[in-house]
Amino acid sequence: MHVPSTGRLKRPPQVACFLAAPEEVDPDLKGESRAVLVAQLKADGVPDETIQSAVVNVLPFLPGQESKWGESLERPKKR
Repeated sequence: MHVPSTGRLKRPPQVACFLAAPEEVDPDLKGESRAVLVAQLKADGVPDETIQSAVVNVLPFLPGQESKWGESLERPKKR
């Protein structure tokens, strides 16, 4: 599967957002494994360093994502 629009993702925050919600780029990517998504990014020329930085430094801090410390760091919802 090839999604040409991932080639425009050049910065770690953009890559992390794609990994967190790939269906926003292409609905067919919903539910794909991280390995498939990373392979897609690499095929489109996104450097390994950018992908690694996104996975380690940005992705765990996006709303709804689990960090290595446990639950999401998403701000609690106001009641």
